[in-house]
Amino acid sequence: MKSSKNIDEISDFYLNYSSKVSLFMIPHHGANPDFNPQFLDCLPNLQLCYVAAGDNTYGHPSKHLLARILKEQSVPIQQVSERPNSRIVSESLIDKPSSS
Repeated sequence: MKSSKNIDEISDFYLNYSSKVSLFMIPHHGANPDFNPQFLDCLPNLQLCYVAAGDNTYGHPSKHLLARILKEQSVPIQQVSERPNSRIVSESLIDKPSSS
């Protein structure tokens, strides 16, 4: 779901449902290359995003992706896992993405 064309196709397909969506699960545990946060613009009543990712060696969820969602979409994010370390993600918990 990286390109604008894909986002347009998906938003057109779900046009009749998009206003009913208030919760959204970020795909693939929040991996950066797998999701374009601009898709969230298609969900006018979005209140909260979830990302399912516990401690792991893959770097999920991507701090860069979470920072983009928080900055560009102003949507809260709840990180959940099978462990009791679920938390609300805030800008203060995310390192600034590197410019590289």
